[in-house]
Amino acid sequence: MPWQLTTAVDVGELDANDYTHVRIARMTYDVNRTTIFVEVEYGRVDGENWVGGLKPVSKQTSFQITGEDLDTLINDAEPNAGPPIEKTYDAVKRGLYTWLNANGHIAAGAVV
Repeated sequence: MPWQLTTAVDVGELDANDYTHVRIARMTYDVNRTTIFVEVEYGRVDGENWVGGLKPVSKQTSFQITGEDLDTLINDAEPNAGPPIEKTYDAVKRGLYTWLNANGHIAAGAVV
């Protein structure tokens, strides 16, 4: 479930192809329930396969969500009723992408 960017990221000589997608590579929720750590990876989709790329120089790829942002994210992570019915895991990822975009960490796009 990557996030397809509206405008591809030009990575110059790092890769011959622009990065058209971002995906959540790692998410960790601490045991005290005070922080979510998120790591994203830029790349592209080739057919149904993810092709990860190098970290673009101008992009941050690690984030922490705490406090009011965390509370809002958790409270809003309710699955869509469907059909099809959305899995809780997918609702959380959708919420994380929305948070990353709303806070300027990833550019405009959509979950695909």
